[in-house]
Amino acid sequence: MSQGLRGLIEARTETLAPLRRDLDRLAVGFAQSMNQAQGAGFTAAGVAGGALFSGVEGTAQAFAAPGNSGTATLNATPETGATLLASAYELTFDGGANRVTLKRLSDGSEVYAGDPANLGADLIDGLRFSVDDPALLSDGDRFRFDPLAGAAGRIAMALSDPEGLAFNRAAVSASVTDAGGATPPDLAVSLPSPQTLAAPLPRTGTNDPVLEVVDDGSGTLLLEDEDGAQYAFTLGEPLTLEPFGLELTLSGTAAAGDRITLSLASAGPADGGQAQLLAGDRALFSDGATAVDSYASLLGTAAGAANRASLAQEAGALVLSDAQLRREAKAGVNLDEEAADLLRYQQAYQAAARVVSVADTIFQSVLSVVR
Repeated sequence: MSQGLRGLIEARTETLAPLRRDLDRLAVGFAQSMNQAQGAGFTAAGVAGGALFSGVEGTAQAFAAPGNSGTATLNATPETGATLLASAYELTFDGGANRVTLKRLSDGSEVYAGDPANLGADLIDGLRFSVDDPALLSDGDRFRFDPLAGAAGRIAMALSDPEGLAFNRAAVSASVTDAGGATPPDLAVSLPSPQTLAAPLPRTGTNDPVLEVVDDGSGTLLLEDEDGAQYAFTLGEPLTLEPFGLELTLSGTAAAGDRITLSLASAGPADGGQAQLLAGDRALFSDGATAVDSYASLLGTAAGAANRASLAQEAGALVLSDAQLRREAKAGVNLDEEAADLLRYQQAYQAAARVVSVADTIFQSVLSVVR
């Protein structure tokens, strides 16, 4: 009974839990990628696409250790599917140093250590972690959680009207505001149009996306988007902004403070270029794995685990059968051997009876001669 229970627990923790975590990661990565591609295109009516799937941004709450004396709660929200990892995490709080330590349990590495108030400042493995109120943490408080747990079950279709499918590409145009006020501006931007964008460009509210030329402090000029991501560029050479897939070329003279305002519109009601991106098997994760790759890997892992379990069962059955045969050889009854022994005993009895009969005949003959 205990061995059977142990086997069930091992199957759940060592096989099923990692497979479910991989499935949740695949579901979130696929849904986010599809939502991004859909949001970067336009519908037949010329409207920017909305989300295909809901439940992608679900927030997971950590499980507090039973011995925690604080009342703080810890949350994590997936924000970048490409860098998600199939891992659980553990956070501990050192009250004396006012320091939290976040550990990735899949490899035991420490991914954050510092002030709990700054925990959510940067993305960690594609996740935004946050403590609802750091003042409610107590020394020694510990949290363990799997931010992707149940994610596959939370995801659902958000789009029910096929007219909302954004199958058309974006026709992109650009205007430049010169930092020095030159008219026309010293900096020029050229870009192919329309373009198939992998994700919506960063923007402030409903305003058009803006790119700005900035100085990194050493005199090197970089192009920065509204999310703060920076891109090195060379005048006259094409530059692609990742992960959005926007291609543009800067020419002329660039100066810090130059601003490029991008305008996006539908490439036409029958363009269809964005549909090819939605239908394609593109990379979902930073390691280059696509949806097909990830699903095949998941099935292969599950099949391998099932095959190993089957082989282990067959090997166990052979060991049991061999042990039973050995036990029977020591303590059991072999009917064939018993029958052979009975036959041998019968023949010996018959031989002994014959000897007695011959002896009796000889004795009677001797008696008759004496008389």
